[in-house]
Amino acid sequence: MVDTKLTGLGIITVASGNYLIYIVSDPSGTPLEKGITVDNLFAGRGISQVPLAIFFPPGEPPASGFATFDTRNQHPVMDFDAASDESTMWTGILGKHYNNNGITVTLHITDTADTNSAHASYWNVYFERLTAQDIDTDSFASGIGNHVHPNGTSGIPVTCTVIFEDGEQIDNLNGGDLFRIKIARDASNASDDWTGDAELLGVELMETV
Repeated sequence: MVDTKLTGLGIITVASGNYLIYIVSDPSGTPLEKGITVDNLFAGRGISQVPLAIFFPPGEPPASGFATFDTRNQHPVMDFDAASDESTMWTGILGKHYNNNGITVTLHITDTADTNSAHASYWNVYFERLTAQDIDTDSFASGIGNHVHPNGTSGIPVTCTVIFEDGEQIDNLNGGDLFRIKIARDASNASDDWTGDAELLGVELMETV
Protein backbone atom coordinates (compact mmCIF):
# COMPACT_ATOMS: atom_id res chain seq x y z
CA MET A 1 0.00 0.00 0.00
CA VAL A 2 1.35 3.42 -0.93
CA ASP A 3 1.76 5.80 1.99
CA THR A 4 -0.29 8.85 1.04
CA LYS A 5 -0.90 12.25 2.55
CA LEU A 6 -3.30 15.14 2.03
CA THR A 7 -1.30 17.97 0.45
CA GLY A 8 -4.01 20.36 -0.68
CA LEU A 9 -7.35 21.40 0.71
CA GLY A 10 -9.69 24.30 0.11
CA ILE A 11 -13.32 25.36 -0.25
CA ILE A 12 -14.53 27.24 -3.32
CA THR A 13 -17.89 28.59 -4.46
CA VAL A 14 -18.94 28.37 -8.11
CA ALA A 15 -22.25 28.92 -9.85
CA SER A 16 -23.42 25.38 -9.20
CA GLY A 17 -22.57 25.30 -5.49
CA ASN A 18 -19.86 24.92 -2.88
CA TYR A 19 -17.10 22.36 -3.23
CA LEU A 20 -14.21 20.89 -1.29
CA ILE A 21 -11.03 20.59 -3.35
CA TYR A 22 -8.48 18.01 -2.22
CA ILE A 23 -5.17 16.62 -3.48
CA VAL A 24 -3.75 13.34 -2.18
CA SER A 25 -0.04 12.78 -2.81
CA ASP A 26 2.59 10.12 -2.20
CA PRO A 27 5.49 10.81 0.20
CA SER A 28 7.49 12.51 -2.55
CA GLY A 29 4.69 14.98 -3.16
CA THR A 30 3.56 13.50 -6.48
CA PRO A 31 -0.23 13.89 -6.76
CA LEU A 32 -2.04 10.56 -6.86
CA GLU A 33 -5.59 11.81 -6.76
CA LYS A 34 -7.39 15.08 -7.27
CA GLY A 35 -11.04 15.46 -6.60
CA ILE A 36 -14.07 17.48 -5.75
CA THR A 37 -16.63 16.53 -3.15
CA VAL A 38 -19.95 18.33 -2.83
CA ASP A 39 -22.09 19.64 -0.01
CA ASN A 40 -22.60 16.36 1.86
CA LEU A 41 -19.20 16.81 3.63
CA PHE A 42 -19.71 17.45 7.40
CA ALA A 43 -22.07 14.61 8.36
CA GLY A 44 -24.23 15.14 5.31
CA ARG A 45 -25.46 18.50 6.51
CA GLY A 46 -23.84 20.57 3.78
CA ILE A 47 -21.61 23.58 3.61
CA SER A 48 -24.13 25.66 5.59
CA GLN A 49 -23.00 23.74 8.68
CA VAL A 50 -19.36 24.73 8.28
CA PRO A 51 -18.70 27.51 10.84
CA LEU A 52 -18.40 31.02 9.44
CA ALA A 53 -15.96 31.91 12.22
CA ILE A 54 -14.88 30.66 15.66
CA PHE A 55 -13.28 32.76 18.41
CA PHE A 56 -11.56 31.85 21.68
CA PRO A 57 -10.08 33.96 24.52
CA PRO A 58 -8.30 36.25 24.84
CA GLY A 59 -10.42 38.85 23.13
CA GLU A 60 -9.58 42.38 22.05
CA PRO A 61 -10.33 44.95 24.77
CA PRO A 62 -12.54 47.95 24.00
CA ALA A 63 -11.48 51.42 25.16
CA SER A 64 -13.30 50.96 28.48
CA GLY A 65 -15.44 48.46 30.35
CA PHE A 66 -13.51 45.48 29.08
CA ALA A 67 -13.92 41.89 30.17
CA THR A 68 -10.75 40.46 31.69
CA PHE A 69 -8.74 37.47 30.56
CA ASP A 70 -8.52 34.63 33.08
CA THR A 71 -8.10 30.87 33.24
CA ARG A 72 -10.18 28.16 34.90
CA ASN A 73 -8.42 24.83 35.32
CA GLN A 74 -6.10 26.04 32.53
CA HIS A 75 -9.04 26.81 30.23
CA PRO A 76 -8.78 30.40 28.91
CA VAL A 77 -11.90 32.44 29.64
CA MET A 78 -13.06 36.04 29.45
CA ASP A 79 -14.56 37.17 32.79
CA PHE A 80 -17.64 39.43 32.64
CA ASP A 81 -18.48 41.15 35.93
CA ALA A 82 -21.90 40.83 37.57
CA ALA A 83 -21.94 44.44 38.79
CA SER A 84 -21.00 46.44 35.68
CA ASP A 85 -21.39 46.17 31.92
CA GLU A 86 -18.29 44.69 30.26
CA SER A 87 -17.46 43.61 26.72
CA THR A 88 -14.79 42.09 24.54
CA MET A 89 -14.25 41.96 20.77
CA TRP A 90 -12.65 39.82 18.10
CA THR A 91 -11.60 40.57 14.54
CA GLY A 92 -12.19 37.92 11.89
CA ILE A 93 -12.94 37.22 8.25
CA LEU A 94 -16.41 35.85 7.52
CA GLY A 95 -16.33 32.51 5.70
CA LYS A 96 -16.68 32.92 1.94
CA HIS A 97 -19.34 30.21 1.93
CA TYR A 98 -21.81 32.56 3.68
CA ASN A 99 -25.01 32.44 1.60
CA ASN A 100 -26.88 35.47 3.02
CA ASN A 101 -29.30 33.55 5.25
CA GLY A 102 -28.39 35.35 8.47
CA ILE A 103 -25.99 34.39 11.25
CA THR A 104 -26.56 32.44 14.46
CA VAL A 105 -24.05 33.34 17.18
CA THR A 106 -23.53 30.83 20.00
CA LEU A 107 -21.80 31.87 23.22
CA HIS A 108 -20.32 29.12 25.40
CA ILE A 109 -20.42 30.31 29.02
CA THR A 110 -19.73 29.09 32.55
CA ASP A 111 -20.02 30.83 35.90
CA THR A 112 -17.56 31.11 38.75
CA ALA A 113 -20.04 29.80 41.34
CA ASP A 114 -23.74 30.33 40.53
CA THR A 115 -25.69 27.08 40.12
CA ASN A 116 -29.19 28.50 40.52
CA SER A 117 -31.01 27.68 37.28
CA ALA A 118 -33.58 30.38 38.05
CA HIS A 119 -30.88 33.03 37.64
CA ALA A 120 -29.93 34.51 34.27
CA SER A 121 -27.23 36.54 32.58
CA TYR A 122 -28.09 38.86 29.70
CA TRP A 123 -25.93 39.34 26.61
CA ASN A 124 -25.76 41.63 23.59
CA VAL A 125 -23.85 40.91 20.38
CA TYR A 126 -22.80 43.50 17.79
CA PHE A 127 -21.28 43.28 14.28
CA GLU A 128 -19.03 45.79 12.53
CA ARG A 129 -18.11 45.36 8.85
CA LEU A 130 -14.52 46.54 8.38
CA THR A 131 -14.27 46.07 4.61
CA ALA A 132 -14.34 49.63 3.19
CA GLN A 133 -14.60 50.98 6.76
CA ASP A 134 -12.23 53.52 8.34
CA ILE A 135 -10.84 51.47 11.23
CA ASP A 136 -10.08 54.67 13.18
CA THR A 137 -13.84 54.98 13.81
CA ASP A 138 -16.11 52.45 15.50
CA SER A 139 -19.24 51.67 13.51
CA PHE A 140 -21.03 48.71 15.09
CA ALA A 141 -24.58 47.89 14.03
CA SER A 142 -27.25 47.81 16.73
CA GLY A 143 -26.94 44.86 19.05
CA ILE A 144 -29.17 41.82 19.37
CA GLY A 145 -29.59 40.22 22.79
CA ASN A 146 -30.59 37.06 24.62
CA HIS A 147 -30.17 35.52 28.06
CA VAL A 148 -29.06 32.19 29.52
CA HIS A 149 -29.36 30.31 32.82
CA PRO A 150 -26.45 28.64 34.64
CA ASN A 151 -25.98 24.89 34.86
CA GLY A 152 -26.49 23.11 38.18
CA THR A 153 -22.71 22.52 38.16
CA SER A 154 -20.88 25.81 37.71
CA GLY A 155 -18.11 24.31 35.61
CA ILE A 156 -20.44 22.88 32.95
CA PRO A 157 -20.82 25.34 30.05
CA VAL A 158 -24.20 26.54 28.85
CA THR A 159 -24.96 28.12 25.49
CA CYS A 160 -26.60 31.44 24.70
CA THR A 161 -27.84 31.70 21.11
CA VAL A 162 -28.31 35.06 19.39
CA ILE A 163 -29.88 35.05 15.92
CA PHE A 164 -29.24 37.78 13.34
CA GLU A 165 -31.01 38.42 10.07
CA ASP A 166 -28.95 39.15 6.98
CA GLY A 167 -28.41 42.81 6.15
CA GLU A 168 -28.40 45.69 8.63
CA GLN A 169 -28.34 43.50 11.75
CA ILE A 170 -24.91 42.13 10.73
CA ASP A 171 -23.77 45.51 9.33
CA ASN A 172 -24.32 44.23 5.78
CA LEU A 173 -21.56 41.63 5.99
CA ASN A 174 -20.78 39.49 2.97
CA GLY A 175 -18.74 36.30 2.77
CA GLY A 176 -15.04 37.11 2.81
CA ASP A 177 -15.48 40.46 4.60
CA LEU A 178 -13.19 41.57 7.41
CA PHE A 179 -15.29 42.30 10.49
CA ARG A 180 -15.39 42.68 14.26
CA ILE A 181 -17.82 41.10 16.68
CA LYS A 182 -18.43 42.56 20.14
CA ILE A 183 -19.83 40.47 23.00
CA ALA A 184 -21.22 42.39 25.98
CA ARG A 185 -22.77 41.27 29.25
CA ASP A 186 -25.71 43.52 30.13
CA ALA A 187 -25.08 43.38 33.87
CA SER A 188 -27.10 46.57 34.42
CA ASN A 189 -30.20 44.79 33.11
CA ALA A 190 -32.58 44.50 36.06
CA SER A 191 -33.21 40.85 35.17
CA ASP A 192 -29.51 39.89 35.18
CA ASP A 193 -29.18 38.15 38.55
CA TRP A 194 -26.52 35.55 37.67
CA THR A 195 -24.10 36.08 40.56
CA GLY A 196 -20.35 36.25 40.13
CA ASP A 197 -18.33 36.49 36.94
CA ALA A 198 -19.73 34.92 33.79
CA GLU A 199 -16.90 33.17 31.95
CA LEU A 200 -16.95 33.15 28.15
CA LEU A 201 -15.04 30.18 26.71
CA GLY A 202 -15.77 30.51 23.00
CA VAL A 203 -17.94 32.04 20.28
CA GLU A 204 -19.22 30.24 17.19
CA LEU A 205 -20.80 31.82 14.11
CA MET A 206 -22.97 29.61 11.90
CA GLU A 207 -25.18 30.39 8.94
CA THR A 208 -28.82 30.31 10.05
CA VAL A 209 -30.68 27.32 8.59
